[in-house]
Amino acid sequence: METAFFSLCIGFALLYAGGEALIRGAESVARRLGVPPLLIGLTVVAFATSSPELVVSARAALSGHGDIALGNVVGSNICNIGLILGAAAIAKPLRVQVQLIRIDVPILLVCSLGLFIVLHDGKVGRTDAIVMVIALAAYQAFSIRQAKLETPEAGMEIERSLPAAPHAPAAASALVILGLALLVAGGRFFVDGAVGLATAAGVSPAVVSLTVVAAGTSLPELSATLAAVARGHPDMAAGNIIGSCIFNLLGVLGVTALVAPISGGGIGTTDLVVMTGFSLLLLPLMSTRLSVSRSEGVLMLSLYSAYVLWLAFREVA
Repeated sequence: METAFFSLCIGFALLYAGGEALIRGAESVARRLGVPPLLIGLTVVAFATSSPELVVSARAALSGHGDIALGNVVGSNICNIGLILGAAAIAKPLRVQVQLIRIDVPILLVCSLGLFIVLHDGKVGRTDAIVMVIALAAYQAFSIRQAKLETPEAGMEIERSLPAAPHAPAAASALVILGLALLVAGGRFFVDGAVGLATAAGVSPAVVSLTVVAAGTSLPELSATLAAVARGHPDMAAGNIIGSCIFNLLGVLGVTALVAPISGGGIGTTDLVVMTGFSLLLLPLMSTRLSVSRSEGVLMLSLYSAYVLWLAFREVA
């Protein structure tokens, strides 16, 4: 038990450090290459903040733990909305752009419902993965086009929210390389620790992946969301979370299943329903005054806590 917990903690620290380094380095490299801030916000940041999920899920799938790979994605989306978005709204009410309600949240709902169809045979195969990756590319292209058409000031807004780039290009490149190395190492420790902890504690790897693993890999999203709120851009927080959830479903699952097909394992219909339910809940909450209030943040955080408690009682029973 102690060894598994230690491995989990080491992996946790490495994933956090690697994710932060990759985000800072990727942003800086992109800006020095002249990539527009809007493109950075919609693609580079979205990929970088989901990199721990991708590394952990790929590592788990290659190790034959498909339930951890899938549970990490499902649990991360639940954590992103229930825990991170809820906590951010409690810290400061979040403004919501109309595009999120009209386009992005419905796309997230379609992707969530689509996972039910994909898992009808109990696995995510390579054919499913190809469709997911193509869908992600189409979504990214569409998002960039819509942002340019509907929000001409989006680039300036994102640029103000990004941290200053390092003075030396070599420093930015070094951060990217360091971040990737830490993520790979952290993914190995984290998966090994999660499997060991589940075995020692007598709980299923699926439950560990839906809670501990998902929360650990969601740290970059938490950091990016709280940073957006702290810098006075709470309107970007919701967009970061929604984009990350879509990237998890299409990008993380898609790329992981291309590497190694994923078996559903202990991830049940109830878990998928909860994930989809949180996505559906966003529509009425965000539509009210185009914001997510503190009371609504408390609601989301309470529902997330109730789900975690239900998982615990399910294991005991």
